[in-house]
Amino acid sequence: MATITTTTTAATAATTTTTTATAATTRVISENMPVRIVSTFAVDGSTSDFVTFARYSVCAGVGYTVEYTEYGGDDDGIGYEGCRVCVAATEDAISVERSGGVSDGVLMLEYGRKHYCNYGTPYGQLNVGVTVGQLAITLSEDGGEIYTEYTLDLNGSLLSQVGLRIVIGGGAVDGK
Repeated sequence: MATITTTTTAATAATTTTTTATAATTRVISENMPVRIVSTFAVDGSTSDFVTFARYSVCAGVGYTVEYTEYGGDDDGIGYEGCRVCVAATEDAISVERSGGVSDGVLMLEYGRKHYCNYGTPYGQLNVGVTVGQLAITLSEDGGEIYTEYTLDLNGSLLSQVGLRIVIGGGAVDGK
């Protein structure tokens, strides 16, 4: 059984990590794991909150992946409807990869390191800077939670400040 628990914040500037692994193989834990994704956007005050079902896998010694398809209306014109999403979590970083539609791209989220990522929008690909202010990863084979706060910038100008919370497993459905 693999367990990852990591918390990193600007206030502590320290990381506490616990990792236990048995074999370097990928194993699907569930093809239908409940997942709640809550995104908050400080720039305009909007929030997105939805529950879906995902493939949840573990790669021992590396981390966990959550793979799902975004559904539920595309009336905002963002272009995420029908996109395939893969969230991969290691002990000290997460990546969010979208494919399909206009939203192809990968965001790398790692505390203490700025990443430049190509990210698709309805208006074309953008090369955005991603800086993480907080990252907490608590995952096990039963599920868990990923929480991060990050900023996106374009040519040094703030695009958005984002809070992302992903709850995997039983707490996803009951809102815990």
